[in-house]
Amino acid sequence: MKEKREEPRKGATDNMCAKKLLKQSDGFLQNESAVIPILRSIPAGISISRLSDGVFVDVNDTLLQIYGYNRSEIIGRTYAELGLWVQPEQWQHVANKVNSEGQVQDLEMEFRRKTGEIGNLIVSAERIELDGEAYFLGIFIDHSHILLIFIQ
Repeated sequence: MKEKREEPRKGATDNMCAKKLLKQSDGFLQNESAVIPILRSIPAGISISRLSDGVFVDVNDTLLQIYGYNRSEIIGRTYAELGLWVQPEQWQHVANKVNSEGQVQDLEMEFRRKTGEIGNLIVSAERIELDGEAYFLGIFIDHSHILLIFIQ
């Protein structure tokens, strides 16, 4: 019988992200109570996915708002399964670069919301190690509304 996975309470994912990131940090960021408010208030989407297969293991609430999904629709799935990128080959290039060089910064990419609407993101990402496994830490800033102002 398949076990039903319970969805974390609102804000719980920020706590999970914080605990994972704390393992990698020094100084001020060792204080979990300092990191959690940062993850909750930052106006950027944050995701942690396994580098080996691209499966999301954690996201913050801002990322959910950007894409228009709820947590249970994203965790355990990949960008490809969700069809989040307008040009999947561009995303594959980003993932390969993170895997080989360790990071990418400030790349502009088109993404697809759950509604099908196309938007624009600035993407930065870094390869991190957690418990001996390689992960993709992505930071996503939605600047679609800014581009619309310039187009009009």
